[in-house]
Amino acid sequence: MPTVVVPSVDYTESFALLRASVDKIQFEQIQTRDELKAALSSNITGLEMMFAQVSTQQDMLLRAQIHDVRKEVQTQKAALSQDLVDFRKETQEGLNTLSPQLYEIIAYISRGLDDKKGEIESSRVPLVDDRSRPSGGGSSSEPSRKR
Repeated sequence: MPTVVVPSVDYTESFALLRASVDKIQFEQIQTRDELKAALSSNITGLEMMFAQVSTQQDMLLRAQIHDVRKEVQTQKAALSQDLVDFRKETQEGLNTLSPQLYEIIAYISRGLDDKKGEIESSRVPLVDDRSRPSGGGSSSEPSRKR
């Protein structure tokens, strides 16, 4: 953010001029109080005008700085908002990619468990006693023997 240097006004010189005017007036021995009042009033009015000008300049500078700060804040806010939108978009894309992959992994694990479950159940099936077969106890691939 750019910084603006507020010009410093040295009022010492103005006050010195006022004092010199008062001294000059006293030395010249102004004859009436009205003339003295008018001279002092003129000098005081000059000081007041100088204070007003400096105050106006400072006010304008501060307003410009505040305007610049507001503009910078709005720019940063817009950038942060865009970053947030981009982050949300990337996160949603990641979720959209991750969800099908998780479903595939779950399906793969489920198939593996089902396969193992099937193997376990098939190994539990009782073996058929070959002696109870009418073919004489041999396997069906062997020819039957006659006695």
